[in-house]
Amino acid sequence: MKRLYRHAQIASEDSPKLTRADVLVEDGKITGVAETIEKVDGAEVIDCTGRILMPAMFDIHVHAREPGQEEKENIATCAEAAINGGVTGFIMMPNTSPAIDSGGAVRGVLESARRTRIGPGILTSGAITKGRKGEELAGIAAMKAAGAVMLSDDGFPVDNPQVLRRAMEYAREFDIPLASHCEVKELSGKGCMHEGKISYSLGLPGIPAISEEICIARDIRLAEFTGVHLNIQHVSTERGMGTIKRAKDRGIHVTCEIAPHHLLFNHEHIGDYNTHYKMNPPLRTPEDNAALLQVASLSVLIGKEIGLPEAALADLGVAACFHDGGYTTDEDGYAPPFERHTTAGARQLLKQRGFHEARIRRLLVCLEHHRTFDDD
Repeated sequence: MKRLYRHAQIASEDSPKLTRADVLVEDGKITGVAETIEKVDGAEVIDCTGRILMPAMFDIHVHAREPGQEEKENIATCAEAAINGGVTGFIMMPNTSPAIDSGGAVRGVLESARRTRIGPGILTSGAITKGRKGEELAGIAAMKAAGAVMLSDDGFPVDNPQVLRRAMEYAREFDIPLASHCEVKELSGKGCMHEGKISYSLGLPGIPAISEEICIARDIRLAEFTGVHLNIQHVSTERGMGTIKRAKDRGIHVTCEIAPHHLLFNHEHIGDYNTHYKMNPPLRTPEDNAALLQVASLSVLIGKEIGLPEAALADLGVAACFHDGGYTTDEDGYAPPFERHTTAGARQLLKQRGFHEARIRRLLVCLEHHRTFDDD
């Protein structure tokens, strides 16, 4: 099968600039890239005028919800959503019901994944502790043998530092990264948004930034002691990112990820109790947005190492990454904000914040999905 992509703006990790070119693909392999490729017999011609052609994305933080929460999502629908958003591979999180905390559970979800169109690209993490309760270590050896590529109790921190230390030591020996959801539960309490002037004005319990930042610092110290590869999940604060950067400068093997909503939105968007903006960790301040965007746009930490109270938490799905083909609405015709903010919406927000077009393009190409950050 041959496909000729004409007049594309090509994005590459080798350059921050977009390059106009034609691209020929034969049997799934790129066989030609040139400013102009003449007609190729038998090739399907795709006009890419005004569009960006780029390598497919890989998302290291996906909630496929299988097993046990299939009313929300399952691996098959998650795979289709991923393809729709330009994502051809991802790592599933283990916060399912029951948790993915054994070799058998790992094998089960990977077997389901293999039946999808992007089967080989779907990987899974395994829980750090049994049932993600933070008390007893899960079967790390068995999960690694069954194909788990990362450990995480995503959604919960491992409160007991001794348990986390032992998990890190096992992870180091089995050469598997450990991803940490950083939060001090006692500080977060029953908070439902960022603690600050907006939460005070709305009369809502807040989650202070230090809840995340203290745990980041603790986990990094444990990673330094054990020598594990630590990945900090969904960093949302400027100070948290600063802690990570300083640790990396000291040679500690730590990476992190930033979710797109923490780049583009903040607690001011909640407005009049708009629960579509309820996240965990919560949307922070405009200053945090700016700091995280600066880190992202400068590629300081880009990495390649990992081949309101009663409302439910909202999130950006993989299908929203680069899909501009419209959005879904509810029965009243209302589209949630995060479904309206596709690439076009993100571009507008970045322009409003003073980013030049070249930097906006780089951000949209490289960062509008959950991704691991590292400066290697």
